[in-house]
Amino acid sequence: MPFTGPPLRLLPQDALIFQDLDGYFYTRIWTLVRPLVASDLVAIEKYAPLVRHLGVKEEGRFSRFTHTYRLDAVTSDALSHIVERYPHPFLFPGILSLDWRVVMRPWSHRAISDRGSWKDLLVYVGPKLRELYLGKKAYAPHKSDTLSGLAEVLDAVGNQFIQELQLGLGDQWKPWARPVSGQPLQLSSLTTIEIVEASAESYINFARFVSLPQVKSATLCITPYPSAAHLGDLFSAIGQQFCPDRLVNLSVHLLEFEPPNEVAHGAIAHSDYLRSLLPFCQMQRIVIDADWEYGHDDDVLQEMAKAWPGLKHLEFAEAEIQVSRSHLHSPATLRSLIPLATCCKDLLSLGIWLHVDIRADHEAIVADIAQAMLNPSSSPLAILKVSHSTIEGLPEDIASLLSILFPDLQEIIATGADEHVERWGKVEKLLLAARNARLMEL
Repeated sequence: MPFTGPPLRLLPQDALIFQDLDGYFYTRIWTLVRPLVASDLVAIEKYAPLVRHLGVKEEGRFSRFTHTYRLDAVTSDALSHIVERYPHPFLFPGILSLDWRVVMRPWSHRAISDRGSWKDLLVYVGPKLRELYLGKKAYAPHKSDTLSGLAEVLDAVGNQFIQELQLGLGDQWKPWARPVSGQPLQLSSLTTIEIVEASAESYINFARFVSLPQVKSATLCITPYPSAAHLGDLFSAIGQQFCPDRLVNLSVHLLEFEPPNEVAHGAIAHSDYLRSLLPFCQMQRIVIDADWEYGHDDDVLQEMAKAWPGLKHLEFAEAEIQVSRSHLHSPATLRSLIPLATCCKDLLSLGIWLHVDIRADHEAIVADIAQAMLNPSSSPLAILKVSHSTIEGLPEDIASLLSILFPDLQEIIATGADEHVERWGKVEKLLLAARNARLMEL
């Protein structure tokens, strides 16, 4: 039964009836219309230790019977009273995740507007806090002094125990350097970061001033469509922000697939840009899901295979709207698959743009594969995605070579021109038949 009493307490009186606040229950902070009194602090001490997740209601996520946070719930005056009068260092000692929108309302006259007040927000931080969500760039502070205060808080929190950070980068988030020392922020406990919305320029600036030495998993969502001039700097920034022997998972997504009118052609991800990622020697998963023309060739794919021996998933994905590329030839050929088969022993899925044509030098390709595969391949690759990849030559010959490289290959996902999709489909059927025949012999 939902709580219907007056909104005077910091936490709902009936919180304990739910027993477990760790799953579906997001604790609501009630509106304080007056300074805190002793009974409020008693309520805080009673219920605050139960809080595990503090967030805001997402549309349709919670039922009408669930206590959730309201964006206008806590005034900065009330927060100051909590900081001054609460007798313990942590308001929520058991909190695991915090959505910063709980304490930051940029559209409200109550929003925190001065640099010093950010330090009050440390009362929401507890020793078990692992996940911090800052929201999209709409929630970014606009004043430079406010940003400096937030930077200090992130610096203090990030060096303690925050492991997962989600934020959006507005163009106003600069500079990120600490105002006193001028040194870059170093969030040394962070292992996962998700940048849910950022322009290429804002991320490049962010990477310049924020060091993430322990991050293992990074997700970057870019909007609007970047210019070709920014693309090289974007990949360089990624290469510089993370530690080469730490990052194992990288995802880059473009949120807008339609290039603006002033961009005549989609940005081209040259091989030199992709080489900025080669130092990440522990890389296991890399996905670049963007409507960019990829310039990867046999050489850079060979370098990737040698640089990332533990690679499990590699995908350079392109939007389906780019049908104009369906008849273009990729600079990457069947030969690029040889080092991926021999060097990446854990590779499970692969998605790249290829041009497979064995008509002119079939014997030479067969010889190259035979030389490389003196020991039978143990690659577990099961899925090959060949978006807009062209294919020429007999499907039987191509299937034979692929089965040598990837004996467990079961599925080929092809898009593009109908004639090429049909040929890839024939290759897939031949691969399955050959694999079934081998299994029957065992």
